[in-house]
Amino acid sequence: MHEQDISEFKLKRSKNPWQRPKEKEKKLSKEERKTAELYRNVVAILNKITPQKFKILVKQFMGLNIDTSERLEGAVDRIVEKAICEPMYSVAYANLSRCLFSIKVADAEGNDVSFRKLFMNRCQKEFEREKEDEKAFAEKIKQLEGLSEEEKKAKKEKMDEAIAKNKKRMLANIRFIGELFKLRLLTENIMHDCVFKLLRAGDEESLESMCMLLFIIGEDLDSDKAKPRMEQYFDQINRIIAAKKISSRVIFKLRDVIELRQNKWLSRREENFYPKTIDRIHKEAQIEKMLEQRSTGQLPAKNNKHKKVRPGGRDYSKPTSNDGWIATGKGGMSFPIHQNKLRNMAKRANNEEISVGPSGRFGQWGRGNSAGLKNSSQEQDQPQANRFSALSSGGGGGDMPSNRPYDPRRSNSAGSRPSSGGSRGSDKSR
Repeated sequence: MHEQDISEFKLKRSKNPWQRPKEKEKKLSKEERKTAELYRNVVAILNKITPQKFKILVKQFMGLNIDTSERLEGAVDRIVEKAICEPMYSVAYANLSRCLFSIKVADAEGNDVSFRKLFMNRCQKEFEREKEDEKAFAEKIKQLEGLSEEEKKAKKEKMDEAIAKNKKRMLANIRFIGELFKLRLLTENIMHDCVFKLLRAGDEESLESMCMLLFIIGEDLDSDKAKPRMEQYFDQINRIIAAKKISSRVIFKLRDVIELRQNKWLSRREENFYPKTIDRIHKEAQIEKMLEQRSTGQLPAKNNKHKKVRPGGRDYSKPTSNDGWIATGKGGMSFPIHQNKLRNMAKRANNEEISVGPSGRFGQWGRGNSAGLKNSSQEQDQPQANRFSALSSGGGGGDMPSNRPYDPRRSNSAGSRPSSGGSRGSDKSR
């Protein structure tokens, strides 16, 4: 039974199943096969294009056999579509288009058809496509009136997805047009017409596209010759902001454009508009690593390959552990001791008088604060005597000097022993 069920089971085939390109080309004529192969090579080159491999791929593109106006128009369509689908590489596609502007072919009637003319017509058609899309969306909204709530919800979700794709496509096209103008492939009058049309439309999508365009080409448009036009644009922008009929997100974008112009078109932050080369990525990674080492104290000294760094010196960096704490060793720094310096110190000590013990001021602590304050001036005038002068006299049983003040704690220190010493002697004699 199980084997019979498997044999009777059949897969459902779609109307347009995927086929290999060679299988599709079997049904085509010889010229159509050449055209399909050409388009496949064009797409392959566009998929590989990067700032690093740009020159090599331009040579490969120039070597393609584009000999008819239909093939040239197909190549133009694929370049524009690729630039709109990948706005991050709009600069590379704009530079590629500039390199291909010299291509010319003859049509069926023998007239010359240039890449430049076809390219400009295609960009203009893409820019004016917004109005056609708006009309199509308006008709679809009218068709939702007679449907149920579930059907309305399903179709509305599809419409919202289509509107989002259309908006993304329009912004990418505006960005590509701006990059073409920066390369002087489009005239200034064309760009002013684009800004005026977007500003006159007044809807959020058009205003957002205008902000994107001014972010890219605002500095080039804001010349002395075009200053009256720019003043009109920004007066209208201020009116739109004051009316507050659009969302806060678009209002903030318009304010960013005004602030950018006030700052002489110098952005406060580096916009991540363009792709980076491999060399630039390596350089930025090296700079980031150096900054990280500097923050943790592990940055090596500059140009110190042949320089000896003394521990504790200016260029010395203490080793740090993985958690960022500075690890200090058990032993301190060792410095050499010169014997000649010790000998000089010994000679200097023999020549000078050394007083050992506390000074006279500290000896008067037992007499209270009042005595110390009253006699402070007297002690400064009196010379401090050597405390061991009584021992050098040879007797050991002499009296205290007359000029020393009486201190009950030192009454028996320099004179005779207490009476207990005599009793010990008397006991021995007994």
